Order: sequence, then structure tokens, then C-alpha cells
Amino acid sequence: EASVVLDRQDYLESAVKCAKFVLSTLVNESRLMRSYNVGRSKISAYLEDYACLVNGLLVLHEATLQDVWLDEAIKLGNLMVDLFWDETGSVFFDTGYDHENLIIRPRSDQDGAMPSGGAVAVDVLLRLSVISGEKELGRIASAALGNVTELMSRYPISAGHWLCALDFHMSDVKQIAIIGDNESPETKRLLREVFGSYIPNRVLVGSDGAGDSVSSLTPLLKGRSPIEGKSTAFVCENYVCDLPVNDPEDLTRILMPKSKS
Repeated sequence: EASVVLDRQDYLESAVKCAKFVLSTLVNESRLMRSYNVGRSKISAYLEDYACLVNGLLVLHEATLQDVWLDEAIKLGNLMVDLFWDETGSVFFDTGYDHENLIIRPRSDQDGAMPSGGAVAVDVLLRLSVISGEKELGRIASAALGNVTELMSRYPISAGHWLCALDFHMSDVKQIAIIGDNESPETKRLLREVFGSYIPNRVLVGSDGAGDSVSSLTPLLKGRSPIEGKSTAFVCENYVCDLPVNDPEDLTRILMPKSKS
């Protein structure tokens, strides 16, 4: 996020380097590992590890418009559901179903120094559902939210991230697609307009428009192409879009319409 807002290429390079390291070193037979030391990864990752990594990969896709990060986020999001979701109780557990046997399978719903793993999981699943069009992910997220209504109403200070996810779930989400070369100044200006506005309930996807690989991951990019050969932004709600724009100021007017007096 900082790389886009502050126009710091070195920040972006560090983020990409970190993501590549995690995905190449801390993934063992498709499973994410929690720690790494002296060339070895050990301890299976917990719910919060999967959820926070998916969140980071989604933001990395936003900053780079590269499909590899979106693809990895979708894969890990689905794997997270397989490992940690309990359909019977409509809850996410902190440990995977194949974790070593414990007296009680742990589950922590309240935010602490870090947000609750379940809350972050629901947050990213809601976003992945909008991005990928997979309604099942949204159904799971909604069920998990329904299971913590008492927590959110009685102890809101301990449920901050749950409340953010609930707000996203109940809002008309801004669906933003940007088509253009991610290295071009025009694309970077459009990205800065999106990141520079406070829009908590939005998703952002992008493509360089050169292939179909990203469009196969999200319906938000299907049939999209640059207008007049320029980097182009599409802003939609419920997959119904405004007219595409090339100008950053036009994009801001769509994203942040002035309230009527």
C-alpha cells in the first residue's frame, strides 16, 4: 500500500521479494508453514497465517496488477476453508483439521494485539467472493459472521475486525478494475487515486490487457480492454459498471461522489 501511495518502488520490490520467499520457502506440499530457520520450515501454519497472507497477496495484486498474486490468494483462500472451516458449527478453528490431536481444538474470536484469525479470514473471503464470483465463499463468510453477532453487539471493542467485515458484507461494494501496463505513468496515477481515497468497502483488480489469464480468475475483468489505447478504470457495483474513464480526476468523482446538500 505504501509503495503506491508514496510512489516508492523500493517498497514494492521488498514486498514482491517477501511474497516470493514465503511462497517458495514456507509452502510444503501445498501446505503453508508458520516458521523458517536455517533452511528449514516447520510447524504448520495457523488460521491467522493463512488469512493474513491472503490479505497481503490481494494487496500485492492491487499494487502490481500481476495475476500471479491474485491466483495464489484464491488458491490459499480455498485451502484455508478446507483446513479450518467447520460447517457444523459455522466457525473457523485456529488449527487445521489434520493438526496434532489436542484436548480442545482452539478457536479465538476476539481481537488482541493482532486481529482475530477468524475475522481476517471472513474479511478476505468476502473480498475473494466478490473478486472470483464464488458465492460459496461469501456464504461461508456470512455464516461465520452470524455466529459472532453477540460478540459484536456486546463487546465491540474486542470485535473491531469482525465489525469491519460486517460493514463490508452489508455495503454496496465498489468493484474497481484497472486495465493498463502496470509500469506506465497513466496506470500508476489511476492506482494512486484509488489508494489515495478512503474506500474501505472496495475491491481492486487489474490486468495489463495483454492476455486472458487474469480475466479467467475474476468476472470483473472479462471483456475489459483499454479505451483508446490508454490505461482505463472501470467502477462497478454488483457487476454493473459506470462508463470507463482514463482520467484520474474522473475516477475520483466516480469513487467519491459529493453528497447532495
